[in-house]
Amino acid sequence: MGIRIVVGLSDDAAPSKVAEQLLEAGAEEILPVRAELPRVLVALFPDMLGPRAAAEEAARVTGVAYARPDTPESET
Repeated sequence: MGIRIVVGLSDDAAPSKVAEQLLEAGAEEILPVRAELPRVLVALFPDMLGPRAAAEEAARVTGVAYARPDTPESET
């Protein structure tokens, strides 16, 4: 399944370029951009990396404003 990392793009970043760089940084897949969130990507990293390390890898990519694990805000 992979670790989902939410990646916010800086204002001048091209989503396709950032997606390429995320794959080079170890992401296994980049999910399609959603029309309502055009400046946000979701990258899937290997489970063995762990959420913190995956977010740190994503944050190192040029054009990334923020990267954080995608976790539910509340569990019911």
